[in-house]
Amino acid sequence: MSGDESSRGQALSASVKLVGRVSSVRGSQASVGLAAAPAHLPDSDTVTVGKFLGVAAHDSLIVGVITDVAIVENGLPDQQGTAVAQLDLIGEIGKTGGDSARFRRGVTNYPAIGAAVVLIQSRELGLIFQGASARMIEVGDLQQDNSIPARVNVDEMLRSEE
Repeated sequence: MSGDESSRGQALSASVKLVGRVSSVRGSQASVGLAAAPAHLPDSDTVTVGKFLGVAAHDSLIVGVITDVAIVENGLPDQQGTAVAQLDLIGEIGKTGGDSARFRRGVTNYPAIGAAVVLIQSRELGLIFQGASARMIEVGDLQQDNSIPARVNVDEMLRSEE
């Protein structure tokens, strides 16, 4: 990441794994051109459907979940196409009043074309799924990291839409 991107992505873990760059943004979705990955990656580093990615934007880390991964052919013979992932942007991790980071649903600062995209690490997954509300109940473990309990907010789950 450039110096500007690293200062904007202060919510990132120390072990950042760059996986690609934003190639397009449309509403609450983004396309990511993926960097070539070694064939021997551990499962935790594989970029596939259901994984969470982060995009550095302004003073937050935009969080997205991969919904589609494909090879886009470049039309040149004897050359492999480019891998592209589609993300649903679900929220942001940003600093709150003090120095603590917090996850908020929804996106206020959309990613720029060319913005660095990284794999979300355990620290960020914890911020997303371990809410601080007293009305949270544990329902299991995250598939992405079984050391993190999955919790749901009882009030939000039972709230009816009128």
